[in-house]
Amino acid sequence: MLSQISIGNITIGTYVSGYLIKKLSGFDFPQVRVGVIDRGNYHGARFSNAYYGRRVMSVDGEIIGSSPEDYEAKRIAMEQALSLYDGLKQLNITTKSGLLLKADVVVNSQFEAPYSAGQAIRGEFRIELVAPYPFLESLDENEEEILILNSGGGEIPMTIPFSLALGAEVVEPIENVGNGNAFPSIRIHGTIDTPSLINQTTGKTLSIAYDMTDDADYIDLDFYNRTALLNGTTNVMQYISGEWWTLEPGENSIKLTGASANEAAKAVVTWRDAYLGV
Repeated sequence: MLSQISIGNITIGTYVSGYLIKKLSGFDFPQVRVGVIDRGNYHGARFSNAYYGRRVMSVDGEIIGSSPEDYEAKRIAMEQALSLYDGLKQLNITTKSGLLLKADVVVNSQFEAPYSAGQAIRGEFRIELVAPYPFLESLDENEEEILILNSGGGEIPMTIPFSLALGAEVVEPIENVGNGNAFPSIRIHGTIDTPSLINQTTGKTLSIAYDMTDDADYIDLDFYNRTALLNGTTNVMQYISGEWWTLEPGENSIKLTGASANEAAKAVVTWRDAYLGV
């Protein structure tokens, strides 16, 4: 359940702000696109695919002013907060349990706040918002570093004989605490040949058939938009193979591998916890 929401400099859901919530819709689940095809001259149907679509949210509420002038000012301020000129705007959501979430939205229909006879300092309103991204996300962004391997050596004083090997490959636990699948962004740092990123929890791998030959090299991967850029400028999508995986709800075991690499090679994973709804 939601406690309050805010967009621009408008907070809806508190008496202090003068904007109250009466009814909410669309915060519980995004739209879905499901492909089910009839089986022709046979019983039943065949499932083909399913995707989450946009999220359409509506807010019905009330504006309360301390005077007719204050009511008018609050109404005008809400119109300004919903202006289309700025494109997508961040909608901040606070649940009754204190969870802080966000969605990038734009107004999806005409703002409705009609004047009513005898209502000089208060009136109802309705706004409809649409978010292209289907999931609600945590307000805070998470970051985790994945090394290509553990460093070797030993403690001093050391037991003889001891190993001078570089060490074992690292499997890093990454937790998405939401109940939806989170799309990460990952930066791979060189030097590493043909790097692969493996989500061992789902068994999916994304590989790049490209040799990063300098420690200053990096490749940025956007798993939602499915883009790959070398050093911020060069498109290397032609070297990508495998699956653009997501972080499942709960803990995910993530691993970076390569045909060869020095110990400076690593991947930095950033993500926001994803929620189907609240």
